[in-house]
Amino acid sequence: PAAEQSDDALADEIQRAHVICVVYSVDDDDTLDKVTTRWLPFIRECIPDTRCPVILVGNKVDLVDFSTIEAVFDIMEEFPEIESCVECSAKTLKNISEMFYYAQKAVLHPTLPLYVMEQQDVSRRARGGRTISDSVGFKPRARIEIRESPCGRTSFSSR
Repeated sequence: PAAEQSDDALADEIQRAHVICVVYSVDDDDTLDKVTTRWLPFIRECIPDTRCPVILVGNKVDLVDFSTIEAVFDIMEEFPEIESCVECSAKTLKNISEMFYYAQKAVLHPTLPLYVMEQQDVSRRARGGRTISDSVGFKPRARIEIRESPCGRTSFSSR
């Protein structure tokens, strides 16, 4: 078994991250509950003044014949830092390349605001002056279902 990281070490990693993938198991409801009760609040606590994009990743789709994307829509509405969600299987490699694509896209083409109305100033990310073009050629290996959540963000799954 892998050694667990301390909260301090994990907080340090989160503070240096440009994107965070939060992974839950689609066959275990407790892991999805911990996304909202433990991990997303912990991320907010580690970086309170910054909204690092988060990709919500449902793993182990090879073990189930249903999707958890609908359940994720409420979470996406509560946590606007979630850029997108994707279901995958590390065992069969289903949608793994798509997960990395969306993580990369969240960094290169952020949807989080560049101007913060409350502060009447540009965000810290906008001050960085990044101008990177999307040169990634994305070719899905499977049919991907793209849905817009009630809060206007996008989720991805394939069946």
